[in-house]
Formats: sequence, structure tokens, C-alpha cells
Amino acid sequence: MARGRGRDHDVVRQAIIDAAGTAVEQGGLESLTFRRVAAAADVSPGRVQHYFTDRARLVQACFDAVQDRARSRVEATLAKVEPSPAEVVAAILRTMIPRSPEDFRDLRVVTMFETLALTEPALGRALLEGHAELRMLLVDQVALVLRSSGSALEAAGITSSEMISDGLLATAGGLASEVLHGHLGADEAHRVLDAALACGLGKSTTDDTEAGHDA
Repeated sequence: MARGRGRDHDVVRQAIIDAAGTAVEQGGLESLTFRRVAAAADVSPGRVQHYFTDRARLVQACFDAVQDRARSRVEATLAKVEPSPAEVVAAILRTMIPRSPEDFRDLRVVTMFETLALTEPALGRALLEGHAELRMLLVDQVALVLRSSGSALEAAGITSSEMISDGLLATAGGLASEVLHGHLGADEAHRVLDAALACGLGKSTTDDTEAGHDA
């Protein structure tokens, strides 16, 4: 654990990153200025620039923090499920659909960053790398499902784990967007995802999350 000056450095840096995320969520990307972030973090604009020499570095740090929280949610979810490939796939995809206030906050911020990534190459690469990491994890697990005995998909001649993973990722991402914009409640979206998983994996999976969490 960092002590003294090092600990203060980490605390201030994290406060700035948190303030940047809040600024983006509440006011959009145009609110991500050193002056506004400094005010929210209760530091001087010069202090923000000390840690992040330009806006691009602050954007990247904020995005990385959101991605780290997403990975932590996936890891925490996987620790609670049966170690079967189908349940692992289902658990990963369910974390994409927001339930808690923090889930919604992070998804709003990521959605704005996805737009910015169209014109910011470094951020675009980070998004692609994160997606590729998630996709590869799913592809590996779906391949295990396809190789399992009695797989209805294999019997039907559907053997591309990449194609199935891409379809499930697109479904979960679309449902997440529907929930974010209020077109679907979280519980309803999870039921739709479970139906897609049953079709996509040829196996039934059950979401044990308690009902009553619709946003």
C-alpha cells in the first residue's frame, strides 16, 4: 500500500478521474474540461494538468477506470456461477445489461466515449482491444459448449463459435442500449437475453438475479 506522499498522489489522481466520469455523465463530453473537473474534484486546474497533461490523457484514464469496473463486475459474477461453459457465457453477457445506479452511470459514460472514439484513434484502439478481449473469452467458452455431448447446435451443423459469440454479444449490447434509453426494464431485458442464450447455445440458462430491479 502506498504511504505518505505516494498515497496522497493516488487519492488525488483517483478523485480527478472520478470527477471526470461524473462530468461526462452529467454534462456530456463538452463538460470534460480541466476547469470543470478541477472544481468537481476540489483541486486547482493546474493540479489536474499535473496528473494529466492534456485532455486526451484524462479521457483515457476515465475510460480505463470504467473498463476496470466492468472487468471487476465480470469477475465477481463468474465467482458466483457454476463453472460450466454455458453458465459462464450467460454470466458474462448479463453483466452488460445495467441494473444498479453505478451500472447505468458507467454505461452512459462508455456510450459517450464510443462516439468520441470515432474521431480519437487512441480511444478507438482501446475500445477495440476491450471488445476483442471480451469476444475471445466468449468464443473459447462457446467452443466448449459446442463440443459438449448432446449439443443441439452441433447436431444442427452450427459449429462456428465466433458467429455465435458475435450474435450473442450484439444481442446483449442492443438490450443494454434499450435499457439505458428506457425502452425496456432490466428484468425484461434479462428475460429476452435468456431466450437468446437458449437459442444461441442450444441450452437453457437461468438468471437467478432477484426480480424487482427494473429501472
